[in-house]
Amino acid sequence: MRFQATVGILGSKSVARTTGEDINDFGVQLRSWKPLDPGTQVVVKIASLQLIGIGRVRRCTPSGFHYAVGVEFNGPLRRWDLGSSWTVVAA
Repeated sequence: MRFQATVGILGSKSVARTTGEDINDFGVQLRSWKPLDPGTQVVVKIASLQLIGIGRVRRCTPSGFHYAVGVEFNGPLRRWDLGSSWTVVAA
């Protein structure tokens, strides 16, 4: 299942648009045009699924013309209210 995901770096205004390749309760596999440093805390927003999660980049490796990025979530994914920006609402 492929999906579009927006990744925001916590404490920064930096945002990367990515393609999600896999997702489960513990993390997400992304494909990004920009590298993301392992250890970086990020917010992953998946508008098509109305989900948002906070996690840490566990790995980022070159893969062709992009980067394969693995993010481990800190806790459960939450429903994202499409009417507001980056708001976490109870699931």
